[in-house]
Amino acid sequence: MDVSITEYAVQRGVNPQTIANAVRDGRITRNADGTIDSEAADREWEAHSRSKISAGPSGPQQKQGAATTSATEPVAGMMYADARALKEVYDAQRRKLELEVRAGELISRTAVERAAFSRFRMIRDACLNIPARVAPLLAGEKDEAKVFSILEEEIRRVFTDFAETNLT
Repeated sequence: MDVSITEYAVQRGVNPQTIANAVRDGRITRNADGTIDSEAADREWEAHSRSKISAGPSGPQQKQGAATTSATEPVAGMMYADARALKEVYDAQRRKLELEVRAGELISRTAVERAAFSRFRMIRDACLNIPARVAPLLAGEKDEAKVFSILEEEIRRVFTDFAETNLT
């Protein structure tokens, strides 16, 4: 199907100037009437344009825009426009994270790990102290149900205290 440069640019999803440059550089040929045979141009575009990039030394070659291991992963040989778009994505993600930190919706991983370690150390210590606290009570008990009740009550108290402890 014969189309204009602008129509072909729309089909390819690129700027018309990109198509004009490809025509000027001889990567796409025009018909005598100035139109472009879109099917032939597609073949020429694939064969002559710099739309292929390497996925790295271990990976196969892929077209730009094709899914890579990560949508925001830079690749050697990346076109300037794609690198610029990737930079903008990174900048937007960074600004979003900074905003979430300032709003108090996001905290550092290190702070979370430190708090979790502290909380679990606290419950571990409380559980390990149960025998020292209940041994005198259990020593005088002969009723198995009463021993069970004392142990259950003490364990429940440890976990209730843990659950009610303020996280801040």
